[in-house]
Amino acid sequence: MGRIDALELITVLGFLVEGTYQEFVELIFNHFAFNGEGVIYMDEFFYYFDCFFRGLTKITYNENQKINSENSKYGKSIRLYAKNLEEFCNSIFLKKAFLHKEEFILNMTEKKSIVIENLIMFKQRISINYKINSNI
Repeated sequence: MGRIDALELITVLGFLVEGTYQEFVELIFNHFAFNGEGVIYMDEFFYYFDCFFRGLTKITYNENQKINSENSKYGKSIRLYAKNLEEFCNSIFLKKAFLHKEEFILNMTEKKSIVIENLIMFKQRISINYKINSNI
């Protein structure tokens, strides 16, 4: 698994701690919208999402634990594949290269159930017990 880097840790902590949706979006824009112009590019959001799942895997996975891969479209991997991350990013960005913060908030709000569904699936696959922050 390797060591966790700062961005992986920030993404996981930012999601799991109590906070508002606006604070969650600010975390994404502050740490992943690298241009600083109030927009986020799809590849930057992809990087956020990839850091999140890599970080969550490193924080929660135990080498001795069994991976629940039965009936999973993700096979035996405990991480999501790039294809799955791209599908989610495409559903947020709707074929646009970048989104302004207001557009991003609107699109993320509409896709909130997909985020929660992916987190629940991930939780089931690695048999961990953490509370998903549904306020986001």
